[in-house]
Amino acid sequence: MLLLGVSVLLACNILPSRTYAAEIPPPYTVARFDPKAQTVPVPFSVGEELVFELRWMGLLAGHASMAVSSRVTRDGRDVYHIRTIAQSSPFFSMFYSVRDVGETYVDVQGLFPWYFYLDQREGGRVIQRTVTFDQERQVAVYTKNQQPPQEIAVPPRVQDSLSSFYVVRTLPLHVGQTLSMHTFSNGRTYDVEIQVLRREKIEAYWGAVDTLVIRPILRYQEILRQRGEVLIWLTDDSRRLPLRMKTAIKVGSIEATLIDVKGAR
Repeated sequence: MLLLGVSVLLACNILPSRTYAAEIPPPYTVARFDPKAQTVPVPFSVGEELVFELRWMGLLAGHASMAVSSRVTRDGRDVYHIRTIAQSSPFFSMFYSVRDVGETYVDVQGLFPWYFYLDQREGGRVIQRTVTFDQERQVAVYTKNQQPPQEIAVPPRVQDSLSSFYVVRTLPLHVGQTLSMHTFSNGRTYDVEIQVLRREKIEAYWGAVDTLVIRPILRYQEILRQRGEVLIWLTDDSRRLPLRMKTAIKVGSIEATLIDVKGAR
């Protein structure tokens, strides 16, 4: 799960989360994502591609990209096709080869997904997952490799682990605020909570940039489980570009740095 952490940094196997099934109120007040009440314009557009350099304990581990590749009609619905690829560097591949590909089809109006696909090739393992969302019936049909599909109840307008990353960019973020949204990952629905910590000026490849630092918080079955702090630096402007992402793993940490932006408006 080394390089996939960048492209699905909001996925529940990395991100602090709380299960949807155990609806235990959090000990603090949160603002829940409501696409109908959105006040910030969508900061991404077709053609935007974000390219990241990935480092593990300071060593170049690989590169990743996240792209809004097209706007298409799928099953009669107007959707964004969003794709992410993470691949290990030639040197790192000699020890542990990684190529992860994820895709999601996100409703243009509601900003929720209708279909999600993930192909993980890490070391000698190959894992493929698909999720078909029936947002009207509030059901997700989940498959993993050759296992029989599972039909799982989900909350209204649930996100997947890739679409949630883009939705966070649309939220009206304010320092001191905590936001919450439902995210479906690995056959479960999680309540992802995001703290807006502070403003901070950092160096981007084009110069010094003002950012908002956000931190996810993990809640799982009433027990706080912190696997290591996750931090994301978003530009404090209308584009909300992710300049830096950092998370701890079992050995060391992964840091992703934005090194190129293509097609952004």
